[in-house]
Amino acid sequence: MPHLQQGNKTISFGNKRHVVSITNTFQRHSEREHIKNAVRHHLVKLTPQGKIKAREIGKNLPKDRTLKIYFSPSIRTKQTAHYLYRGHNEAGGSAARYFSKGTKGNLGSKRVGEREELMGKHLFRDEKRVQEEYSKVGRDNAKMVRNWIDGDYKDITLSPKIISKDIAKSRVVLGQRAAGMGVKGYQIMNIGHDWQIMALFEFLTKKKFTNIGVTMPLPNEGFTIHHTASGRAILEYQGQKFDVTRALKKARKF
Repeated sequence: MPHLQQGNKTISFGNKRHVVSITNTFQRHSEREHIKNAVRHHLVKLTPQGKIKAREIGKNLPKDRTLKIYFSPSIRTKQTAHYLYRGHNEAGGSAARYFSKGTKGNLGSKRVGEREELMGKHLFRDEKRVQEEYSKVGRDNAKMVRNWIDGDYKDITLSPKIISKDIAKSRVVLGQRAAGMGVKGYQIMNIGHDWQIMALFEFLTKKKFTNIGVTMPLPNEGFTIHHTASGRAILEYQGQKFDVTRALKKARKF
């Protein structure tokens, strides 16, 4: 199972150790069923094994931080959030409630943790064209994402820059501002999708993931932004760390 850095009290960066006030993860959903139609991908559910893995990850989350979960408007991210939340509570962890009043246990009900910007609800506009492009790249998802971020597919997908700006402004800057106000002790988890996660990664780091030795996130994998008490934002992914403080300052102005 991929290891996702979470709950660190301090982090080493630039030959210094920084106190971490808030950890803010952008994690891909757990294992899913096969996607048969790209345009309707938001209806795809988790496999039974995907539910089990999400629950186990929830059980192993840090107990010394309050968990807050957000997720995209897709069934598999809602299910992932549900089982993470359930596992964390079963293990004695503290979690902010994300159920709307009277909806406990009902996956079909609207929840306060749903955030449309984590997906861009209609990322794909033309199923036929999407499949044609997948065939051209040899069914290589990483290559497809590379082309998308580089500006291809403008007529059949949403803009990766627009999606990334929306997520940065609403989900990342929020954590940075909270840390700057002295808030601490929270583990924020944003459950989303590999395309959006990598677009956000490049938007914040200004690095092409294909050039620096990192890969697309596997199920339950993603990156963590450590919001430090000193005001820095350090992004950690697959063993590499990046200072994204400046990128967040720019994102506030959008």
